[in-house]
Amino acid sequence: MTMMYIELATLVQEMMSALILNVVTFDTSDGQSAITALVGPVLESLCVWLATTHSYFPPDQLDRPVGDPDVAVGVHFPLHHTFVLILRAATCAPALMDAFQAAVNATLPHPASCDRVGAWHRLMLVRPLLRALVWDAQVHVNMWRRNGFGVINHSLNYGEPFYCFKLRDLDLLGVQYAFEDSMQAECFKVLCQIATELPLGTSSLDSRLRRLLVLRLCCKPSTHSELFKCVTEFCAVHEVQTALSSLSLDAAVKTLTKDYILPNQKVYTLDPRHLELYDATAIHLTRKQHEAARLNRLEHRVDTFKKDPMRS
Repeated sequence: MTMMYIELATLVQEMMSALILNVVTFDTSDGQSAITALVGPVLESLCVWLATTHSYFPPDQLDRPVGDPDVAVGVHFPLHHTFVLILRAATCAPALMDAFQAAVNATLPHPASCDRVGAWHRLMLVRPLLRALVWDAQVHVNMWRRNGFGVINHSLNYGEPFYCFKLRDLDLLGVQYAFEDSMQAECFKVLCQIATELPLGTSSLDSRLRRLLVLRLCCKPSTHSELFKCVTEFCAVHEVQTALSSLSLDAAVKTLTKDYILPNQKVYTLDPRHLELYDATAIHLTRKQHEAARLNRLEHRVDTFKKDPMRS
């Protein structure tokens, strides 16, 4: 990212930040009407930009009534950044966020209203922001190393202090705002699963089975047959590792759980201290089992706090 562009982008942002600050500060309605007045023109300007750059419709389908999601849209960085700057100002108070959301919905109808045009415009708002974050991540993992130091310097200026506060942080905030809460949680869950549910690169099943058994015991006390069924189901789809492992499946339940269960119980009962081993992103538990495990862990934490508040 050249210094000329950085200076220009910074200058534009400082001008827009000063404008937003003045408008919101001197607004007599605690900034709510100011937020509403700012959002509409910015979004309308963005729509004009899309129209003047012929980005609304694919070249061979100009009669299409709705913008096509596959159309490559040129981004107008000052408009995008101004929109997110207003969003950042609105995050100061719930009332301002409500006003911001209402203004966006008034100009670009929410996808839930079955308005395809509004949904397409929202997609065009967030796609450049997401594309910038993805590109920066690609540079960090050396996918663009053949393009030389120019690309690397571009990424450094985008993603590291001081300019990351003015560039990347705005893109990140815009993407956060674009996510529905439920979709955001599900996305993070999948990313956690990708990061944690990795093959161990060994023929031994001990650690994987032990984790599976402990997770099941986090949900509820279980009989030997219930845990053995869990082991056999897992090993049935890992037949190569099972064949190479010297572990006896019948003895695996007792062997792998002996350090985690309470002694002298009729069924296998997890020592409450090990409830902290519960993994909320584990993929081999049902939703009900996850709910039970979370509740058990919460109850244990509450009991621990009551016994020794200073320790917790």
